[in-house]
Amino acid sequence: MADPLKIAVIGAGLIGLSCADALMQAAPANTVAVSVFEKNTGPVRGTSFCNSGMIHPSQSQSWGLDGQVCDALTHAANVSVYDLATRSRRILLENFERLNLTKMLNRPKGCVQIYADISAAQSAQQAFGQYGIDSSILMDDVNTLGHAGILFPDDMSGNARLYGEGLAASLKSRGVHIMYGITDIRFRPQDMGVVIELRDSATAAQTLAHFDHVILAAGPQSREVLKPLGLSIQMDLVKGH
Repeated sequence: MADPLKIAVIGAGLIGLSCADALMQAAPANTVAVSVFEKNTGPVRGTSFCNSGMIHPSQSQSWGLDGQVCDALTHAANVSVYDLATRSRRILLENFERLNLTKMLNRPKGCVQIYADISAAQSAQQAFGQYGIDSSILMDDVNTLGHAGILFPDDMSGNARLYGEGLAASLKSRGVHIMYGITDIRFRPQDMGVVIELRDSATAAQTLAHFDHVILAAGPQSREVLKPLGLSIQMDLVKGH
């Protein structure tokens, strides 16, 4: 039997853990060996820690449109983004059950958006409808403070950190090797893969490990990780909240 494909994931935030999870689900048994390396002392302690946890297909919009494109292209882009958001919500709900995250499953569902008047709300509802987003007009003292609003019953929220911690625990139980406190990571490309030099913050010990593939999910630190290789990525750092 051939040796398993060795894959390193740099970063134990939502993206890194989700990549590791997808690899473990997609690959046949014993064909991949996944390792996750994280600079913090636990999972989802970086950018993912402050993630708002909004799971709102109704608020999904294409970022690539600048108002200069035709209506048909705008419609096609929005349909794709809304479809992706709806699919992502379905997968998240399946993962909540798989990870036994009952607190997430029991959170109240639905989201309300407020509009200037009933006419604006009706126009917005019509626009959402063409993309398959279910909604209803709502106006009361409790949910909309007497203003015109739209209720999106399929929207929901979650706890990003709780989800990430559950995902990390599940990955470890399935044989994924997760190392925390790795403050220094250096790559050395080889013909048949990559050698990664790791430095542990607690012991200052250095480890060399060979991997066939590397997935970089280090968030704002991605630029620093790639800099020694002479690689640059387009990234503008902004506050998300």
